[in-house]
Amino acid sequence: MLMGLVLFGILLNIVGKTIMVLLFGESLTEESNAPATREAILKMMVQRKWVSERRAYEIELMSEEEIVKRFNTL
Repeated sequence: MLMGLVLFGILLNIVGKTIMVLLFGESLTEESNAPATREAILKMMVQRKWVSERRAYEIELMSEEEIVKRFNTL
């Protein structure tokens, strides 16, 4: 019975990762553990059409304090 629960847990883990990849299109590799850079985040936001390329460029030039200040006012 315990082995059945362990196998069920492994199956749910695999199915969960597969669903995340299908829904969000992100691969789950060791590279995903690398820290995200501002450039990579902005590139992803442009690809998903959350911001325009012009706006992403403007955000890239902002300091961290300015970005935090603007997000706190939303």
